[in-house]
Amino acid sequence: MKNAYLALMLGAMAWGGLPACGGSESFSAIVPDARLETDVPGGAGPDASLAADASPVRDAPLAEVGQPVPPLQITIVPSTAATFAASVGQHSAPITFSIPNAGSAPAGPLAITIAGAYAADFKATATGCETIAPGDVCAISVVFTPSTLSAVPETATLVVAETRPDGAIASVPLIGTAYSYDPLQLTLASGDLGSVLVGSTGTPVVFSLTNSGDSPSGPLAVSVSSSDFVIATDTCTGVSLAPRAGTCSVGIALRPATVGAKTATLTITDSNGNPAIKTLTGMGVPI
Repeated sequence: MKNAYLALMLGAMAWGGLPACGGSESFSAIVPDARLETDVPGGAGPDASLAADASPVRDAPLAEVGQPVPPLQITIVPSTAATFAASVGQHSAPITFSIPNAGSAPAGPLAITIAGAYAADFKATATGCETIAPGDVCAISVVFTPSTLSAVPETATLVVAETRPDGAIASVPLIGTAYSYDPLQLTLASGDLGSVLVGSTGTPVVFSLTNSGDSPSGPLAVSVSSSDFVIATDTCTGVSLAPRAGTCSVGIALRPATVGAKTATLTITDSNGNPAIKTLTGMGVPI
């Protein structure tokens, strides 16, 4: 073997490929695919020198040569199913979801969609969700407006996703119950409060309100459009009437400031903006 090695070296020197002595060029520059045996005791074999020269970069952990950017993390809070209720054609109370970015890189731009068989009856409105910086939060408000009365709850899914291929995605179920729409009903066919002396307060006339719909009314608001009529008693303001059974009452009295015919409107409105309206009349007479 040593004679063959010497013959190769002399041939290379004759070609001018190696310096005569002291050269720094590797023999593999001339014979790139050569595998040289070594004189390591014990016969380490032809690959021993290659194993001893293993690349530290090739064998280093991923963190030492550059980790990929950690995946973005977006979540929807609350993450449990959201339930809505509204009369047909009316808006439910909105539910707001928070979208925090728990990752280490900005999230976005975001695509916010509602999917499912009843997606058209839900509407999402986003605030500050174009791009979310790490640690920041954006908000999405969802409203349910049923178009028809359904025998089963309407279901859909709110989906929030980054628009790039490796983007994060999160979703939450939406459940809506549609009720038949019947406006609140005020009793008494007439709202005539009679004649009252100017500056005096007449006897209150009590109007009863009944929720004849299939959904709770939500907190009620009571108003009268003229200062010639005053609210004497009120068990309706801020109260939510149960469906098909709830009642409350408002007593209205005439207190005319001047002589003459008086007219006003009594309005009681539920939390969805559905009003019950009664026209009030009366007469102010001189003292």
